[in-house]
Amino acid sequence: MLLGAARHLAESRAFDGTVIVIFQPAEEGGAGAKAMIDDGLFTRWPCNEVYGMHNRPNLPLGEFTIASGPIMGSVDEVKITLTGRGGHAARPEQTIDPLPMAAAFIQAAQTITSRTIDPMDNAVLSLCTIQAGNAFNVVPQDITLTGTVRTLREEVRSHIEEQLARMVDNIAAGFGGSGHLDYIRHYPVTVNHAHETMLAARAAQEVAGEDKVTLDMPPTLGGEDFSFMLNEVPGAMINIGNGPSAGLHHPAYDFNDDVIAWAVPIGPHWCASACRWADRRSGGQLQRKERGDGGFRWRDRNCGQGLRRKLRHRNSRGFAVVPAFHRDLVMGWRHMPANCFSTTPRERL
Repeated sequence: MLLGAARHLAESRAFDGTVIVIFQPAEEGGAGAKAMIDDGLFTRWPCNEVYGMHNRPNLPLGEFTIASGPIMGSVDEVKITLTGRGGHAARPEQTIDPLPMAAAFIQAAQTITSRTIDPMDNAVLSLCTIQAGNAFNVVPQDITLTGTVRTLREEVRSHIEEQLARMVDNIAAGFGGSGHLDYIRHYPVTVNHAHETMLAARAAQEVAGEDKVTLDMPPTLGGEDFSFMLNEVPGAMINIGNGPSAGLHHPAYDFNDDVIAWAVPIGPHWCASACRWADRRSGGQLQRKERGDGGFRWRDRNCGQGLRRKLRHRNSRGFAVVPAFHRDLVMGWRHMPANCFSTTPRERL
């Protein structure tokens, strides 16, 4: 999808600026977006807006969905170690058994989301693995549990971490043992910015029609490392329908190649929506000026010379044709600041 959009922009030249194509590795668990930001992505190529597109199974082909605000959850990993005193199973009085300790903790931990968080907030605490011992007649020394925490608000995220730490310490101490919590914050909440959400939706409407774009996408507690980019630069992620299919990460998931025809035009339409917005910011003084090579530039009607508009497009995901990768396209762009339409048209961005 990225290559298709880049090819269209290169051939049509329907913009005046520089297109930057970036392939981001390691979305799934590797936080590739954060690694690129840490390596200077937005300092080496400054960007005012960034847009992403995500494949959505079971949303009809040719349809899009988006919403402003939190749309995907934070992703945190928890590892709990409960330590007692191992020994022979025939002499339990000489041991501190970590298994009842873990059983009490598992039940108590579920009350964090059900009894300490506002029911209107979204949060999940799932304990998914438990490991202890390797013999049928030995009380193990310790037991390890792992799981994940997902939220849509940073305040709720911090609250769950605090509650877990308190429970681990107190429950372990109540059994005469000790506990330790490793709470690892992976991805932050993915939050769409309001204005950029509107521009992304408008671009999708121009491609698919207004009736094919919903603006009230329910949030999901799945995670996305595009959130790191949205924390740095205003932007939005839109979902594109994959048609009937197995869910993401399911072994039967199959990327629908027909999606490409719907996704490729979105990048150029993001350009067009952004240029129209810039025209409104300038008081309607921008004028599209055709170039001899088939492209165009935007001219400030108040100035005698053209002002170049450098649209910097970025993609953070170029592996759309590989079924295992379901995030298809991320593009960022740089637009003129509010005071760019001045009487100094020689200033170029």
